[in-house]
Amino acid sequence: MDMMDKIRGLYREDLVTQEHYLSVLGNMVRELPFDIFKRYSAFFVPNDDYLAVSWGDACRLDEYGLYRQDGMCVVNNCIVFPCQLLNGIQVGWVSFNPFIKAKAMETGEYVDSYYGFPAKRIFDKGNYVFMLPEVYRKALEDGYIIVTDGVFDTVSLTHYGLNSCSLLGSYLSEKASFPLNFIDLIYISVDNDDAGLRMESNIKKLFPKARYIRQGFSKDIDDLLKSGKKDYLVSEILRCIDFGLDITLR
Repeated sequence: MDMMDKIRGLYREDLVTQEHYLSVLGNMVRELPFDIFKRYSAFFVPNDDYLAVSWGDACRLDEYGLYRQDGMCVVNNCIVFPCQLLNGIQVGWVSFNPFIKAKAMETGEYVDSYYGFPAKRIFDKGNYVFMLPEVYRKALEDGYIIVTDGVFDTVSLTHYGLNSCSLLGSYLSEKASFPLNFIDLIYISVDNDDAGLRMESNIKKLFPKARYIRQGFSKDIDDLLKSGKKDYLVSEILRCIDFGLDITLR
């Protein structure tokens, strides 16, 4: 089963469903339009049987990590983003459960993870960064990329025209960092918490000349972009990048 072909087929055959769910959820959780989800070949899984009915029983095979042995779909009620190599070949996926995220935001209790991945034997996420191949090509031309610690941070930055990639784990490995070595300027944008600072330190070990983007009041850059000042913030980021400066956004 070629998942990228299956996703393209899903858009052709069930575009109305995908556009509806992704538009509603994108607006509710991240204020993102359907077009950016489509650009990332993301799709929403509304029930346990949706993928099996749409793609056939082949998607239940263990090698894809989409279904458990008891028949339950592990990405039910999730937005799924395929993870691609820079040549466009799909090697894994990352899922985001907007309902777990919304509950955590409401209660302030971040107990359950709202991101999911296949088992490590299927997809070793530490060996990859999350990035569109065309964004990598643009980053090479523009001479910069913004490394984040969250998939949606990268999706949001890409939506606003900035070059960005995301780590899929808690640190940047040498293997995952390899393609970044060819980009002139690395910017680090991570959460304003202890985990984010540890991640920044890890990235700086691999890229000592990396610059940072920090936010004065937000937990992460995605929150800041939703603050109503996105046009100013994007222009300020680009202005600082032109001069190779560290950036503090307020």
